[in-house]
Formats: sequence, structure tokens, C-alpha cells
Amino acid sequence: MANGVTSGCDFGREVEGPYVRAMLIAQKEVNDIPLTWYFLHEEPDRRHWSVNPSVMYLDREDGEAVVSIVSGCREFFFYESRRWEAATPEKVTEATDKYLTADGCTGRMAKLFGDKSCIVFHSHFQRLYGPEDRYGFMILEELLGRIDRVFGNRVIWMTPSELARYWATIKAYGVQAERSERQMRLRFSSPFACPDFTVKVVLSEKLGISRVTADGGKLPEVTSDSILVPNSWTQKDEEAFICFNLRKESRVETEF
Repeated sequence: MANGVTSGCDFGREVEGPYVRAMLIAQKEVNDIPLTWYFLHEEPDRRHWSVNPSVMYLDREDGEAVVSIVSGCREFFFYESRRWEAATPEKVTEATDKYLTADGCTGRMAKLFGDKSCIVFHSHFQRLYGPEDRYGFMILEELLGRIDRVFGNRVIWMTPSELARYWATIKAYGVQAERSERQMRLRFSSPFACPDFTVKVVLSEKLGISRVTADGGKLPEVTSDSILVPNSWTQKDEEAFICFNLRKESRVETEF
């Protein structure tokens, strides 16, 4: 089942509004999917702010959304290798550096990571593995190794549909807070359920949190030096970070 759409070249760019609505209608009629996504835009040169998905249509009451997944990188797999007569380790290294250098200091992905942006990159299959060569695939193979070594568990891999769901939920959810002397209760409402949803709670003063539950289930604490994992929480001074599986109606309780 295709839960999203890849737009050929600039298809639909000049009529993007009707194009977005047509995608949603088609997904609902054919696949019974009320939340969909599409590829059309890339921002390989944007600076000074993040390159993130855009929610192009949102209906909270009916629980419908269409999300534009924006690529933040140029297609270096192709543009760096298209004139190669043969692949050498030096050429593969130089091409991969456009995405991410081996030390992680420069390259487009290093910039996006530093800006706390989503890191989305793309390619066409024929540009990774052509009829005469597989130069693009060799660059991709080197790039994946660098991402693992440089970023490690500081990034998570997501499918386009997972990213679209997360971003639509960010824009659509609501929360009400109730505070007592020893407890804070957060009531979430959202048109979409979303696994591994993460929120930051800013406390008015530094209070030691002793227990966090989500929909009745206790969440384990991770130390402030560790990476937040699904269904867990951590505290840094007056800020608490909570990752949980958001339902359409969820309750998070924090005890001090």
C-alpha cells in the first residue's frame, strides 16, 4: 500500500493547493488513509533556520492531514558522480563529504544536525544503481557508515509516513495542565495517535521528579547524560522531557 506520493520533477508545484486535496481524496477512497504525505520540495541551500516538514492541510475535527516532506540535501549521489569514468576511494570520499565529512564537522547533514533540523535526503533509484555503474550506491554506502559513526543514537531513522504523522501531531495536539503541590497532570487530545511522542515540560522551579506515568503505565527514568528512548523520561534542571505513545486521549502524570 502506498501511503504517500512522490511527485515527478515539479509536478503539481504550480497548483499545489488542489494537488494536496486531490492526494487526500485519493488516499481516503483507495487506501482509507486520512493522513498522507508527499515529496515535492527540496531546500539544499537554506541557512539560518531548520528544514522541516510542512503541514499543508489539517482538519482537526475529521482527523485528516497532508504533510510535505522536504528534503534538506541536494542529490549529490548523482551530481558528484555523473562525470566519473571510474570510481576511486578518493572520489567516493570527496562526494560523501558533501553530505557529511568523516569527522562530522562539515557537510550539509552536519549543518542540519547543528540546526536541530530534520535530516531528510533523497535520490532516484536509477541514480544510485545505474545500468553501467553503481557509483551513487557506493556514495550511499559510505554515507550510511558515517551517519552511524558520527551521529550514532543521537538520531533516529523514520519512514516518511512516521515523520508525517509526528509532524502533523505536533501541529494538531492540545494539552491542559493541572497542578497541585505534589503532582502535575497533563491531559492530551489529538486527532492522531503518535508513537514515541516527546514533549518538554518547563517547571516554574527546580523540583525533583520522582515518578512519571503515561496512561497509567510507569515510565522509566534515563540519566541526564543518556539519550531519551521510547517510553521514558529525563530531567535537566527546570525542564523535563517525556517520551510516550500518544493516544487520541492521553494522560501524563508527574509526581514530585
